[in-house]
Amino acid sequence: MKITKFVHSCLLVESPQINVLIDPGNFTWASHLLQVDKLPALDFIIITHEHPDHYDQQGLIKLSNRFPHST
Repeated sequence: MKITKFVHSCLLVESPQINVLIDPGNFTWASHLLQVDKLPALDFIIITHEHPDHYDQQGLIKLSNRFPHST
């Protein structure tokens, strides 16, 4: 298992069975450290709560366009 922390609350958890992105909020997107085109195929995107530092609607649109089968 590999865990990568981006900015503030955003984590990418990768394992041979599953890839999960957690809380890609506005700080994450503003940093430009999270690059959608470089992410592995995501199985799940988890938002723990709807504060802007954990949830960014435009960012989620980018992710859902790239990974339409993730839930």
